[in-house]
Amino acid sequence: MDPNENEIPSELIVPPEKRLVRTLIMERPHALSFLVSASMILLIVLVTQIYWQNINGWGPLLPAIHNNIFKQGELWRVFTAVLVHGDMGHLLSNMYMLGVLSYFVFGYFGFKAFPLFTFFGAGIVNLISIYSYPGEVRLIGASGLVYLLGGFWLGLYFLIQKQHSVSKRLLRVLGMALMVFFPTTFEPTTSYRTHFIGIVLGLLMGVFYYFRTRKQIRAHDHYEWVD
Repeated sequence: MDPNENEIPSELIVPPEKRLVRTLIMERPHALSFLVSASMILLIVLVTQIYWQNINGWGPLLPAIHNNIFKQGELWRVFTAVLVHGDMGHLLSNMYMLGVLSYFVFGYFGFKAFPLFTFFGAGIVNLISIYSYPGEVRLIGASGLVYLLGGFWLGLYFLIQKQHSVSKRLLRVLGMALMVFFPTTFEPTTSYRTHFIGIVLGLLMGVFYYFRTRKQIRAHDHYEWVD
């Protein structure tokens, strides 16, 4: 009897495959995530109250206005505008998504990502947006920050979750973007161009952040050998 009769031909043996099974964003968020997210919401509520009540005459100094920014050099307005809202409905609609997105962005990427990097980015969103409006238009609200955080998260999700194919990741990102960020109604007082600028800039910032911190992000990857 040939001793090699029952051996499997070497060309039919499938070697074990090293497969990515866990990434950074599959871990538990940072313990301070809720505190940081709640603190940002509280700050926005307080500054909005200052705007509504015009405390110490500061109210008119807070909105982003084209002429004040580009003719008078009042650049702080592109940042303070993020913190003020027109009414309670405007405030509540932004705070829900801001709370969720800031919780996860800080929770996985830390203080440099939120609020430092993304809040600065929100000011850039307002600067680009208000530049495209007539001189006396007022731009207020955190929606630029919300959409930027959304784009930032979606861009990082696509780059980090490499255990899925490119097509699956792309479908998930597009699906989440359409479900969460595509408007179901259109309001004449809403700056949809700010939303668009925010999500595009957020995607670009997410890509930049990933390649800037790729070693730290990929250090959380966990692989398993699968037969």
